[in-house]
Amino acid sequence: MKKTFQIFLILILISSIAIFYYIFFSQSDDSVVILNESITPTENNVIKNLKYQIKVKENNNYQISSELSEIVYQNGIELVLMEGVTAVLKDNKNKTLFINSDKAIYNSNNFNTTFENNIKITYLNNKISADQMILNFQNNLISVSDNIKFVGPEVIMEADRIVIDLITKKMNISMNNANQDVLITSLK
Repeated sequence: MKKTFQIFLILILISSIAIFYYIFFSQSDDSVVILNESITPTENNVIKNLKYQIKVKENNNYQISSELSEIVYQNGIELVLMEGVTAVLKDNKNKTLFINSDKAIYNSNNFNTTFENNIKITYLNNKISADQMILNFQNNLISVSDNIKFVGPEVIMEADRIVIDLITKKMNISMNNANQDVLITSLK
């Protein structure tokens, strides 16, 4: 009886330690911040060569880096104002979307990112250039707008707006004015 009681106490102790470790020491892989250089201590929270690597829904990976960043807080939300931005979005089938832009605003709470100025997007054999792009992880959408030029293997298009569903990979290409048509030029 005494031996059974001791084994019971040891099992309770091991279980308690495992539960304590799981609650207080285990980390989720939802977001990882990697700093390539030390933080420059300034009033504006300016950071050089900042890089975020995030695992998002359905085994998709998102990586965004910038040459110069400034961390600001707006309504209790941490926003990272980035310059010289490079981003990579890789889906669960290893298909990769590359994004480059002059500026971006990265929301570190929900990972949504607004890219601005001189945006270059590359996906498979397609290239898109534009002035603005919003990557929205909550709705699984990419919205590209302003001065869009789409160049594919067989076609060149000019439009006002492109919306890409991150799950189905379907694109909706449209104009802001319903009376205007998307300009399509065949390369064949």
